[in-house]
Amino acid sequence: MQSDVIDMTIAQDFIKKLQNATGEDLLPKKFWEDFSSDIDIPTFQDALDKYAEYYRSLSQSQKKEMSKIFWEQIKALGTPIVEANSDGQSQVYFLFPRDRLSDSEEGIGTKKELYLQGDFHGYGSTLKETQELLQLPGTDVMSRSNTMPKDSLVTYYYVQLEPEHGNKEATHFYGDVAYQPPSFFPVKLSDLPADKPPTKTKEELEAADALFNGPQSVLIDEFSKYHKMYALRDSFFCADPNNEMSHLGLPAKDNSIWGFLSDLEKKARVCLVSKDDEVMEYPSNSTDLSKFSRSIHVFAPPGSDDIDQVIIISDGKFYQLGNAVDRLDKLLSQKTAVIFISAEEGILEEATKKGVEFEATDALAGMGLRTVDFKYRTDEYAEFIHQKLLPALVDRGIKIPDDPNKRVLVGASLSGTASLYMGITHPEWFGKVVAQSPSIDNRGQLEEIITSGKKLPPPDIFLSCGEFESPKYAKNLNIPFAEELAGHLGIKLHRYYHGHQMEGWSPQLEEALPALGLSIEADQNLGSTLSPEVAREISQQYRGALKDAKTASVDENKALSPFQITLKPSDDS
Repeated sequence: MQSDVIDMTIAQDFIKKLQNATGEDLLPKKFWEDFSSDIDIPTFQDALDKYAEYYRSLSQSQKKEMSKIFWEQIKALGTPIVEANSDGQSQVYFLFPRDRLSDSEEGIGTKKELYLQGDFHGYGSTLKETQELLQLPGTDVMSRSNTMPKDSLVTYYYVQLEPEHGNKEATHFYGDVAYQPPSFFPVKLSDLPADKPPTKTKEELEAADALFNGPQSVLIDEFSKYHKMYALRDSFFCADPNNEMSHLGLPAKDNSIWGFLSDLEKKARVCLVSKDDEVMEYPSNSTDLSKFSRSIHVFAPPGSDDIDQVIIISDGKFYQLGNAVDRLDKLLSQKTAVIFISAEEGILEEATKKGVEFEATDALAGMGLRTVDFKYRTDEYAEFIHQKLLPALVDRGIKIPDDPNKRVLVGASLSGTASLYMGITHPEWFGKVVAQSPSIDNRGQLEEIITSGKKLPPPDIFLSCGEFESPKYAKNLNIPFAEELAGHLGIKLHRYYHGHQMEGWSPQLEEALPALGLSIEADQNLGSTLSPEVAREISQQYRGALKDAKTASVDENKALSPFQITLKPSDDS
């Protein structure tokens, strides 16, 4: 017999649970007494409004009990609450207990203000209209809701700040680091725009970073369904209420970062390190990694057969934490080598000895040691890969192909810009590039290429960026920068509903690598969904778009979206 039971909405389910928990003992009055799930189809905002009305009618002891029930149910649902809208988008509700806020210095009984920081809402700013959570009138609930595309992948966390810091743009805290120039090239302008804010000192930038990333300010969403393994303050969600996080193929949230990386290390065919740009054997004690400049993990099939294609991934540990090892193992043909290269602590001392002079912005979160290979010594890094690392792998029985069209550079943010530079300047070494959300911070290395007017034979490039990496959302400049790059290089820009985050970049490899013509595996899970015919079609579409883009002007290439990007002071930058 077929069931006529209709699944309740998340709001209906929440209301029923509050009803079931009230109406007797300490709370004799039933919550929303005349509500019927057979008749009423409220939104979650309706449920919150009814909660506020009910809560205000209670005695002090009853409020305490009702608050406990409310947050128990929120914990069971997990935050944020994602509700499907009739227009095909999603309504997303962010909730936080007011009693967890610290008292403000402004006076007894006042609390600090609470702001969202993240891909959709903005980093390094405190705009009341778009970032602040407000108290649900008369209750213990701080809340904010936003409408988002269902495909959105969003990272967020909370900061509590004194009211004096409220309603400020990112430029107030970070100066010209958060400023969008009229053009990204040339990098240094002879005539400074009148609206350009002053440059902050290193101390001022460190103070701003402490404000938005320090332990006194940052508050973790304890009810979040998914915290990032490598940045526990950060919560992450998909704005599709029908899409489980497991569908994204990300690591389980209860894994420890070190256990996860250690397990991957055991699966690698070869583990190496480098010092002074020389390849060395991996230390027996992983705590000794800090003495070296880079760690290198190579995943390749056993045996001495020739390798058909090699993927060289910078920012290797971040990609590994995006589950790229398992993802690519399922996607690519068996005769593929994947090399993950990660900067280690020793690279800073090594760079200083070689004369690198770091800038004030290099002290921002997410920069640091990554700037050496991706900003200051990128030529040396390219030479290291081609002249030292790849021959060392051949010596160890992994027959890396000499054909540059069988070699792919992959990078995101700083390493995305660096990968573009290495591919364009050395197409004889690297024939394909996946550049994801390239950073503006190290764009100076591309300046001569862009402004010289020379038509270099570029490699095949898959350029992508998140729609939320824009002034409209995160006050981030990556989208306008990527648009400008696409126009200068005559390539297509692929856009996705995510921010500056590995959780967006890693799944994109399933599209990017087949689009560049790489051989994929038809027998395995992901490969079966991307058959050779489908991969070929994607590749042909990509190459057709590439051909069309090369005949388009810069303005035509930029026209699709108003979105743009600037500042990303986080672990993913």
